[in-house]
Amino acid sequence: MTENVLISITGLHAAAGNPEEDIEIVFPGQYRLVGSTHCVRYEETSEGGGLTRSTILIRPDLVEAIRKGEIETRMVFDPNKRSQTYYATEYGKVSLGISAVTLKVEIMDEMIRADVNYALDMNGSFVSDCEIMIRVVPSHVNGIRLTGLG
Repeated sequence: MTENVLISITGLHAAAGNPEEDIEIVFPGQYRLVGSTHCVRYEETSEGGGLTRSTILIRPDLVEAIRKGEIETRMVFDPNKRSQTYYATEYGKVSLGISAVTLKVEIMDEMIRADVNYALDMNGSFVSDCEIMIRVVPSHVNGIRLTGLG
């Protein structure tokens, strides 16, 4: 895989009594392999101009998302244990619990896929069942549609 990549992150959230929410974001970023960990970095800017630097670490048994800047959090998706984190925004901190139910990681020459199904709780109360789908492809792949890459 090349250093310059496109990162697609699609999230589905289903809260009790509410329809599923589907959100997809695509960013240019950088990729590197450190030992057996696939590291992806990208930056995002909010509507107000605030900057958040994000790092996604992908291993066969674990996915970790770290965000620093205007939004700060460290989310660990490990099917073997529940993780606890704080989601810090300009409005304050929220305590989040993450219980990964399934994790599927595929590493290919021209794509990295990571799919996680997890339950999210806030301050100990169930919020929603969620799914996050991460796709990383070389940026030189023109005309590729990241949504629906399975």
